[in-house]
Amino acid sequence: MDLPFEHAMLRWPKGAKAYDGVWAPYWYKNVHNSSGFEKQSSSDDPLPERFRKLYDDCLRDYHFLYAQSLTNPDYAPEV
Repeated sequence: MDLPFEHAMLRWPKGAKAYDGVWAPYWYKNVHNSSGFEKQSSSDDPLPERFRKLYDDCLRDYHFLYAQSLTNPDYAPEV
């Protein structure tokens, strides 16, 4: 995409945006109350076994995407 990274992309003003669309009241409550990215809290609850296959599939995809992410110093050491 040749889109340059700017640290300003990591913060935004709180509140609704005109381009949010009709589903915003149902989907964007947390986004509207945020002004940047934050680490989410984790749970120590065990994963129910019925979700094991989904978890394993998602974890495989996560590792693929992480290998190409800006947070991976081997991929983007200059960031």
